[in-house]
Order: sequence, then C-alpha cells, then structure tokens
Amino acid sequence: MRAQADLFGVEDSQKRPSETTTRKPKVRGAPAPKGAVASPRKVQFLTIDEVMKRYAISQATVWRWVARNEHFPKPVKLSPGTSRWLEDQLIEFENRAQFGRDGRCPVASKKVSP
Repeated sequence: MRAQADLFGVEDSQKRPSETTTRKPKVRGAPAPKGAVASPRKVQFLTIDEVMKRYAISQATVWRWVARNEHFPKPVKLSPGTSRWLEDQLIEFENRAQFGRDGRCPVASKKVSP
C-alpha cells in the first residue's frame, strides 16, 4: 500500500521542501534587490473609542470635530452603524494641528476676538 501524500504532495517518508533548504535570514536595513517593490504599510482602522482615547475627548466631541472641522479626517463607513478612522489620516491631522500646552487639540474651539 502506498503512503498517503500530505498537503505538500510529498510522501511521509520524504522531507518537505521547507525542511531541506535553509534560507539566509533577512537583515533589517539591507538594500532591496533591484526592481523590488516595497511592501505597503498595513492599514490600521481605529474605532471611535480609540479616537476618543487618542485625543482625550468625548464621543460627542469626536462627532463635533467631524461636522465642524474641515481638517479633521472623516470616518470610513464600513457598514450601517460601523465607522472607523484611518490611522494614517489621523497622524497627518496631528502633524498639521497646533497643540496647546495641555496637550489637547484646539480644533473645535471658537476664536475669541480681542
């Protein structure tokens, strides 16, 4: 009776291809081969709770910023009742915003005339 082949199509008595070859470990900072394309950064979606914690604000303030501040990123609607913010867009917003001494972002504050 012939031995049953595994998922790799190799009989149990033989070694898998990954077991027979050794690869050099990739070293960080090593130059990429010519013609290689850099892998894209993982897209990170944040919930409203994570946005609230990030800026130390309430849920109402998050939605106020969405409605009133043209620079604050709009959420991505994944499904009815499910909105998420792209972390990259929030980082860009943070880089453009001027933070006060207390660390809170004054994006929704009203301008007071002297």
